Amino acid sequence: MKRVMLFCFVILLAGCATAPTLTPVPSPVGESPTPAATRTPVPTATATATPMPRLTMEDLKSMSGADKLKMAPQAESAPKDVVSSFAAGESARDIAWSGKSLTFWERVVAYEGTTKSGEKVTLYYDLESGQWAKQYADFDEVSKIPADEVADVMVVNDENGAHLVRNKLQYDYDWISQPQVMIEGKMVFRDEKGYPKAIWDTNAKKWLRPEESDIPWTREKWEKALSQYSWIGDNGEKTYATNYLKDFPGFNKILTSKSEIESLPAGSQILIFNPSGEITFWTSREEAAKRFDEGAIMKVYYRGMSQYTAVNLSGVAFQQWQAGNKNIFLTFGDVGVTRSEITGDYYGGFGLWIKDIPQAEFQGRIESPVVRLPEHPVFRSNHEDLTVSVFDPLFWLDDIKKAGVDFIYIDNLSNTSLSD
Repeated sequence: MKRVMLFCFVILLAGCATAPTLTPVPSPVGESPTPAATRTPVPTATATATPMPRLTMEDLKSMSGADKLKMAPQAESAPKDVVSSFAAGESARDIAWSGKSLTFWERVVAYEGTTKSGEKVTLYYDLESGQWAKQYADFDEVSKIPADEVADVMVVNDENGAHLVRNKLQYDYDWISQPQVMIEGKMVFRDEKGYPKAIWDTNAKKWLRPEESDIPWTREKWEKALSQYSWIGDNGEKTYATNYLKDFPGFNKILTSKSEIESLPAGSQILIFNPSGEITFWTSREEAAKRFDEGAIMKVYYRGMSQYTAVNLSGVAFQQWQAGNKNIFLTFGDVGVTRSEITGDYYGGFGLWIKDIPQAEFQGRIESPVVRLPEHPVFRSNHEDLTVSVFDPLFWLDDIKKAGVDFIYIDNLSNTSLSD
């Protein structure tokens, strides 16, 4: 069976902008024009200081990665207090810089260097806010940051290592479900996975640990959302979905330790309920172990991930979205091994009818606010594979519907075809 060719031109989106009210799905009528980009230097403390480039959301969407790196300041211009937070006593000009790259949705520039003593260091510059990230050894250091010095980007250390965190949204449309930045007067600093690492209470003017607030998605919050999902059946009676955080002996089980995850057979089907609100279908055992350490709840399916599970969980997310909770969404990843490496029971993926994916309209286009573009999709129409160009992963559903797709097969291997 032939493999679909997917051309994904990523349009980077950031921040949060006011969007029109979404309505139930009518026919798509086209796209809105993109406003012209502007570039604004950040005001500097003195007239002689080097202006720091700050890119607008429109800049970030329109620029290539190479152009972003050209706009970034030189590592040698990093402030003394920023450099010393990574390498005490060092000057940026005394560090041997080996290069720079993009990270964090391609909005932060990472500079790699080596100090005179041979220590490896990485500095970060946030293109969106025009700020260098200062590092804090622990939350106690973060808690001492005064109200007038709260930055948009920083590096926070905890028991799970160093985390580059920002107070920005990944997408600049508020119709789509994503981990929020502002929640009831609290500014949330999240890492690239959306996990909250520090919270600034804008009313009380103090810092909170994530566990000191109700912001992380705990098991209790997940169970409540899952238990609320229901629909009216053909018989006119209300039906509640399966509680996916219960153990079903012989079918699937909740994982209770990191070692239990690491000892799973290669190719295991792991379902993760993350502290960010993301539901992850499939990831490697290594990544699952890291997420477990950071508070994720997960279970493994020994008979595969069924279409029924995906439809119900997308329904849970959409019901929450309709109620105003725009934090829950689904992603479909990769089990992290090749077919030849698989051991034990294995299930290659499953299919979804397009009509079963929750949908809404935004600016005349049909979108799913809670289901992200799968990592390895095969698009079909009348049981035949289609080659479809997806020009923006955020608006993928509109692209494939216009191409006549009525069914999508979601694979969980990156380097094999379905016929292997």
